[in-house]
Amino acid sequence: MRGATVRVTAVLPSTNDFVLRSLIQPTDKPIDSRTMRGPFAVLLAPLLALLALLSVVSALQENLAGIVDWHRALIGKPLASAPPQFVDIDGHRAVVAVTDKKVLAVLDENTGDVRWRQSIDTPFQYWVQDDGVLLLTKGGLNLYHLSTGALLWNNPVSVKNEPSSKYGWDVALADDYLMLLTDGARLTKIDRKTGTQQWTMVWPETGANRFKNIMIKDDKVVVLDITTAYVRSTLSFITLDLKTMGFSDFTQIGGTLEADGSEAFLVRTIDGEIAAVWTERGKVHSSVLQPEKGTVGAVRERAAGMGTKYIGLVDVGFRANGFMLGTLENDKAQVFVVDSRGARVVNEFPGSVGAAAPVYSGSCSGEAFQFAYVFYSFVTKSTQVQTFRLNAEGVEQSRSDVEVPFDMNSHGVITSVALSPQLTEQGEPTLLLSSSSGAIQLVPPKTVAWTREEGLADLAAAQFVDLGEPATEETLETLADESFPARIVRHIGLLKEAPGYVLRFIQRLTSTEIVAQTPPLQAGHLNRDQFGLQKLIVAVTKGGKVFALDSANGNALWTRNLGFFTKDGPELDVLWVGQTRNVSEAGNPQLAVVATRTKNGYSLTLGYHIDAFTGEVAGDVNEFNIPLGKFLCVGRAKSVFVTPFINCCTRNRVLGIVDADNVLSIFPKCKKVANALEAQAGEMFWTQHDERHGTTTLRGFAPGLQGDNQTFTTQEVWSRAFSNQAVLDIAPLTPSETASFGRALGDKSVLYKYMNPHLTVVTSVTESEDRVANGHIYVIDTVTGSTVYEALVPSVQDRQLEAAMVENWLVYAWLEAGGASGGWRLGSVELYEDAPTNSSAGRSSLATTPRIRAQTRTFILQTAVRGLGFTTSTYGVTAKDLVFITSAGQVAYMPRRLLDPRRPEGKPTKAEQEEMLIPYDSLLPTGGSSILSHVYPVLGLEHLVPAPSLLESSGLLLAYGTDLFCTRALQPSGTFDILGQGFNKLQLLVTLAALGVGVAVARPAVARKNLKEKWFN
Repeated sequence: MRGATVRVTAVLPSTNDFVLRSLIQPTDKPIDSRTMRGPFAVLLAPLLALLALLSVVSALQENLAGIVDWHRALIGKPLASAPPQFVDIDGHRAVVAVTDKKVLAVLDENTGDVRWRQSIDTPFQYWVQDDGVLLLTKGGLNLYHLSTGALLWNNPVSVKNEPSSKYGWDVALADDYLMLLTDGARLTKIDRKTGTQQWTMVWPETGANRFKNIMIKDDKVVVLDITTAYVRSTLSFITLDLKTMGFSDFTQIGGTLEADGSEAFLVRTIDGEIAAVWTERGKVHSSVLQPEKGTVGAVRERAAGMGTKYIGLVDVGFRANGFMLGTLENDKAQVFVVDSRGARVVNEFPGSVGAAAPVYSGSCSGEAFQFAYVFYSFVTKSTQVQTFRLNAEGVEQSRSDVEVPFDMNSHGVITSVALSPQLTEQGEPTLLLSSSSGAIQLVPPKTVAWTREEGLADLAAAQFVDLGEPATEETLETLADESFPARIVRHIGLLKEAPGYVLRFIQRLTSTEIVAQTPPLQAGHLNRDQFGLQKLIVAVTKGGKVFALDSANGNALWTRNLGFFTKDGPELDVLWVGQTRNVSEAGNPQLAVVATRTKNGYSLTLGYHIDAFTGEVAGDVNEFNIPLGKFLCVGRAKSVFVTPFINCCTRNRVLGIVDADNVLSIFPKCKKVANALEAQAGEMFWTQHDERHGTTTLRGFAPGLQGDNQTFTTQEVWSRAFSNQAVLDIAPLTPSETASFGRALGDKSVLYKYMNPHLTVVTSVTESEDRVANGHIYVIDTVTGSTVYEALVPSVQDRQLEAAMVENWLVYAWLEAGGASGGWRLGSVELYEDAPTNSSAGRSSLATTPRIRAQTRTFILQTAVRGLGFTTSTYGVTAKDLVFITSAGQVAYMPRRLLDPRRPEGKPTKAEQEEMLIPYDSLLPTGGSSILSHVYPVLGLEHLVPAPSLLESSGLLLAYGTDLFCTRALQPSGTFDILGQGFNKLQLLVTLAALGVGVAVARPAVARKNLKEKWFN
């Protein structure tokens, strides 16, 4: 089930209490008919008509309607357990990465762009071999072509358990085959060229044995085994003969270790033998294995030194070359090489006093092995990198110690590092840093070549923010501190720009290219374009990193961290994001973010106010410039909603916060708001849901008595339990402007829409162990708790049921089981008041729910649906089309006319023809023209955010998930307020000029004629 959905409601006036404003204002002055006489009257009428058209000369032409879209291909945050790796592809360097968004990708090293990417199953580990990428996932073992990303073969080998210290996994490569260890007990032999599984065998899981590593020596597979005891575990090995397919007996190695066995490895020594290496009592132990004889060599010990001990072993990819890395208690690390004489220390990272968050990495270039130790120094307050190169015998070739420009405040801590095999001309390494906030940076020494903000692939919410007019914003900023003499001097200085202004004015009136491209926004000068098609997108990640993006191109204007990002994840968990002040109100627009901060097992809910134009966060900051936030409640808030009140100081809309004890508090605090809320407690309602004993209950609440510190008790008004059902989603009515509250029928009667802004749609399925279950759609009035509409959806497969509602229109889609007869279905429902067609549509939200007439139709959809949404416009005149995400991840739309539930079966009657209804056809067309994302290879889209523009016909849409996609090509009702491409602006202007000249020439003659008439009369 998705996160808690909160809907604040207040008692609104009746829906028929609206005012129709006339576009033409009457005048009290009489018109003298004598002024309309003569030849001037003949010219005046067309002149006034053409002057009325002059206002639309600056309108946007159809081919210049700002139909601009962009796509940002993202991959997600690289896995720390499978860090990125530099590779060489056709003489060009690139980076391979596996991410938490289930993506395998190759990035270009020079630009950071995606060369190719593939959507994969849950990844565990990968290996780069020759010209392929071998990837182990939950769905099996895959081989991808390194240059193109093409899947060469797939082996659906069983992987029941995620790789861990308990369930070991490993891959051992031979020339023609590979051995795969999974689940700590399953061995599989696979052909490297075809991926064919030659055989598999599973060790019985009844015993205490768990396999950890495997290595191939000649025709034998050596398996490291950990036998678990009560407190400690013992090490042993067995040998599988590939010729006879027989196992040898277990041979005890003689070492003991902690029960999880996480610090034991098989290592191929520099002599070509196989050795077991483990930590025991603060020392590194090793023993050479002799699989041919079933014996082991002597156990060798390596102490860390005086006053310290080893705390772990790290494999940076050189286990098959005889190198391992040991970490010590004093923030140091040692590199040792394993041979027949044991583990021998060949180099050491000195570390640093006050070091934190160390990360290790390695790379290989020919016979040179490079190691890196990256850490944050609290002494220098910077990120340091220590590296050295060794040859195959462990002899040092070079060493470096440099500072890298990593912004810990913006990106969090480093979680993994990829080390380039080649050094720069100065002998320094190139690093690829992956951070806890999701940022990926290529860092040549002392510079940042490029940054990928992969946190955008994990958004909690995104919103469009309107921009102000350029003249208004710049004039107010200039006049704020400008004196009158300074203003005169500035105006004189601006005279030199007068010719350019006139030229640009003429170009804007005559050219058809001037608005084809929208200039990018610049920080400090955030102004909208002429038609409001350019906005600011404020996106907040689930961990509390905020981005401001230009809606025209997706470029980031500013970023801000609201909390710390550690190796274990972010401290913040964002609960709610919303705009609390618009651009037309006092000051810059502001957004509020409510998040839960968990630290040392203790949780608090905090609130933040963010200036959408600058990224400044109200309130105090800590020593790392991280906002402290405003304390709201202890623990995790149950509900967050917007109240109808405005804070008297900041002019922000006040939020309501409900804590775990159902105590209501307001943010920001305000005595006037608290008193007003108490006075109007009976007129405000909200909903929240909880799950107890497997049953989800939706509850309606109202404020109670005011307590201390401007808090309130809450009163439960109603509740609705969904017994024996798994609730999938609780979504409020999509807010939108409404231009018409009724629908005119062909017989001149009117169907009045059931307009209730307090509706919530609940989707659920009947609890069942089968993959097929009945689905349920409920439309609930959140003021009274009554069910307005209910639908039973039979045979829903795999809980794939989506629903959304706008105005009186409900749309839901589901995957219907049934094999060949099944597939995706789409239901369209319109709700009308079941009253005389010419009666008033108005009513109170607290009145008894009227009888409702539901018009329904079901359609066959030829694609899967991952999310539903609707287009929107400024005044609600434009039709609201359905927007959805297809099974291929593309953004598509469906005209509302096709989904009209009143479409007649058979030939339409004359009245239905007057309504422009088309005959009903159950199969919905899904042609290429309905795909908004057209050629873009979008991936992982899940959410849709629409926004209106100043053009009533045009709107914007943002889709986000793994990728970001934004378009302003939404024109559901056509371009009724946009000039066509064939409209000749220049001809119109010349005609107006000629008429003006004609009027000027005719005026003296008309005046003389009128004067003569007065003399003769």
